[in-house]
Amino acid sequence: MVTSYALVRSRVEFSESGWHRRLRTHLFPLWRIGILFLAIVLLHASCEAQSPTINQIAIGSAHTLALKNDGTVWAWGANFAGALGNGTEVDSAVPVQVSGLSGVVAVAAGYYSSYAIKNDGTVWAWGYNGDGELGRSSGLSESDVPLKITQLHNIVALAPGYYHCVAVDSTGNVWTWGANWFGGLGNGTTTNHPTPIKLTTLSGVTAVAAGAFQSCALRSDGTLRAWGYNGEGELGDSTTIDRHAPVQVSLLSNVVALSAGAYHGLAIENGGALWAWGRNDCGQLGNNSTTDTPVPFAVNGMTNVVAVSGALAYTFARKSDGTLWTWGDNSSGELGDGTLNPSLIPKQFNGVSNVAFMAAGWDHPVAVTSDGTVWAWGNNTSFQLGDSLTGDGMLASADPIEISGLNGVTAIAAGMGNSIALTNDGKVWTWGANANGQLGNGTTTPSAVPISVSTLTNVKVIGLCAGYYHFLTVTNTGAVYAWGANTAGQLGNGTTNASSVPVSVGGLNNRAAAVAAGNSHSVALLSDGTVWAWGDNSASQLGTSSTTLPASTAPVQVGGLSNIVAISAANTYSLALDRSGIVWGWGSGWLGNGTTGSSPVPLQVSGLSNIAFIAAGLSDALAIDVNGNVWTWGANGDGELGNDTADSSPVPVLVSSLSNATVGSVGSEHMLAVKNDRTVWGWGWNGYGQLGGYEDETWVPVQVSGLNGARQAAAGWLHSLILKEDGTVTGLGAFSSGELGSGLTTLFPAPKQILGFHLSHTAPQAAFVNPAPGTAATVVLGQSQTLQFSTTAGDSAVSAVQLWQQGVQIQTVSSSVGSFSWQPATWGGFDLTLIAVDQNGVLSTRSDPITLQVPYDSDGNGLPDWWELKYFGYIGVNPTALSPSGDGLTNMQEYLGGFSPLDPAPVLTLTSPPGATLVP
Repeated sequence: MVTSYALVRSRVEFSESGWHRRLRTHLFPLWRIGILFLAIVLLHASCEAQSPTINQIAIGSAHTLALKNDGTVWAWGANFAGALGNGTEVDSAVPVQVSGLSGVVAVAAGYYSSYAIKNDGTVWAWGYNGDGELGRSSGLSESDVPLKITQLHNIVALAPGYYHCVAVDSTGNVWTWGANWFGGLGNGTTTNHPTPIKLTTLSGVTAVAAGAFQSCALRSDGTLRAWGYNGEGELGDSTTIDRHAPVQVSLLSNVVALSAGAYHGLAIENGGALWAWGRNDCGQLGNNSTTDTPVPFAVNGMTNVVAVSGALAYTFARKSDGTLWTWGDNSSGELGDGTLNPSLIPKQFNGVSNVAFMAAGWDHPVAVTSDGTVWAWGNNTSFQLGDSLTGDGMLASADPIEISGLNGVTAIAAGMGNSIALTNDGKVWTWGANANGQLGNGTTTPSAVPISVSTLTNVKVIGLCAGYYHFLTVTNTGAVYAWGANTAGQLGNGTTNASSVPVSVGGLNNRAAAVAAGNSHSVALLSDGTVWAWGDNSASQLGTSSTTLPASTAPVQVGGLSNIVAISAANTYSLALDRSGIVWGWGSGWLGNGTTGSSPVPLQVSGLSNIAFIAAGLSDALAIDVNGNVWTWGANGDGELGNDTADSSPVPVLVSSLSNATVGSVGSEHMLAVKNDRTVWGWGWNGYGQLGGYEDETWVPVQVSGLNGARQAAAGWLHSLILKEDGTVTGLGAFSSGELGSGLTTLFPAPKQILGFHLSHTAPQAAFVNPAPGTAATVVLGQSQTLQFSTTAGDSAVSAVQLWQQGVQIQTVSSSVGSFSWQPATWGGFDLTLIAVDQNGVLSTRSDPITLQVPYDSDGNGLPDWWELKYFGYIGVNPTALSPSGDGLTNMQEYLGGFSPLDPAPVLTLTSPPGATLVP
């Protein structure tokens, strides 16, 4: 029989400012505002297929636990409330050892709490304790080190829920503790209980599982009992009524294994048939529907199943032939098939071979192969894939990253989460988000690297643009092609059907010279100087003077314009530049005419003349005159007008600190300009590093460091692209959807090895010199340490080295050889690693770590608690007092010198944990 340890976690909402402190106070109302939960269950292959290094994986809300075969526990990811158990609350993108645990035989992870069962049957818990998750009622809100749950003995299995936990002992009794909002503790009440209680109505239990707010137990007679939340039929008792005490799950009488997803249940019967019930909004039940069911049913095609794992909204199962099958939600790549497409029926998983066991996390599964290699896929916003290249909620780079595989580029454009480029052979390349088919390759699968729009290979493209969710190109014959979203007819092909391949825009008679795109409207400049538009007209953005035409699926002429030489569009408005240097605007937004209203006909932008370049953005616009002066207008909440004020302006204002500009671009809340010396300058919001550097925003133009030889700039929603004179493209900012084309993304729809990213080039390397790699040393709180390093170049020279602590970058040195000055600000263990950055922005893999320990000093007197207790028997020793040895040294001098304060002769003693050395 396969016993599954069911582990539960909840979804947390992310923001740019970070989220891991957000749940410090108690959270009962959170389930009412859309917090999502899941159950995570370990899938074992067989005893014979165990990994030689790792015996078990458990996944919490955004942290992961790994049990090694030596009985130690390791953790990585978010460290809210000390869920990693290493004595800190510092997130870690690399595994850190859980303090003080040995002889562990099983691990489990709750929302932000963690659990371990030792070989003596005791249970240890750490992390969040707001509702008694750690099994103690002392008023302790959290613990960053494991604590023993004293009431539990001879425990053989446990299953954490959202804020409650269920355990079974060797005699078949069930124990529960924690939150009890829907009766998840099964004791007939809805009163929380911070210490374990035994369920007197339940016996003969062999395995347990827990969902978001519900629990389930397998009895030795093969029947199931369930209790707690039942809003979508999670209890499988043919009702949707919450149960405060165990009730029998319908139809099942010969069960050998069970699992609980967040809101769905799973069971394997003797013989291998798989049964499912509960919520089914994403197809997690595998019955080719999205209808909830409160009654268990056999999943079609799932026979000979030996293990099953239910997660937030997807399911993994293993058959006796060793094949893995998966179904349900795939919005973060959870199914590991290289796409983001959900599946309502089971399909075979082939992403990783020789899997020994795996755990299905909220939106990121983790698998361990028979050789001990760890693989993960899905979301990586919180280090959960064990890679340090992440940010709070989005992946981003404030340093330029060269987009590999693209050369000879002649034009670029940046959209909302995606990008497009044109090479000198007339080919079009796209990358990034693709939910609406905007990459033009016949799929809706995103790509983190450039892919060719193959259906355009028989034409010669000379121009392109990026809308929010659609792209446009124009060829040397004057034809226009469009693809992507088409909700308002913005593709101009007479329909409102989205297209994942280019379609021809009708009605322009092969006379187009340039194209522009807004949110859901498109614009074309014809060779005769007229302007035509199509798509959404709800904000008068088609410029037809009609206020009754809601949209047009075919081009219509913009009235009152002639001799136009350039166009630009964004959001719900458009701009046009005529031959005399006058700028015109129409639609709804900041039209630059002194108002903030809308106009169905073009109006002249106030105060501008001799303009040579125009660009429209979300709520701002830019113009460059023939003398290289930059003018801006629109919203200015983040300094996007570049005039060192926070005042919005309905008319153009001069960006006085910038001159000699040639071209520019406007994004959602940032602007870029290229000067005649080929340098790039940016201003406005910089929350994702889209301007380079690490300031949140800048109110005046600043030079984007590390970029020279620029020819064009393209500002996207949260990212920027720079086309250089040598035909290469560099990107900055967010790459959560792969919009930088660097191969990096927060979503990994196909498995990746946790060791790091592997790009198609030779990366640089960095290494510690002194202390040497592998060093484990004890240091004094507040005492500065010098960490020397060296580097090895890859394809290009090393330009900088980053110092990372617990997976968080803390310092950067612009040198290939040198040192960092590091000073611990708190107690605990600190794993330090290095990442080298070369001149192309290519990152190395993490270096071998050094570990520096700062002994715990609860009274802050500089003497570690262990030292005071060892020699004095109490905490609070006066560090400046002479030691009792009578050798004339103070207590602090004895400690720092490595001497015993009780020995009158200064004899060197061990003053640090075994295996560590004192760093002077």
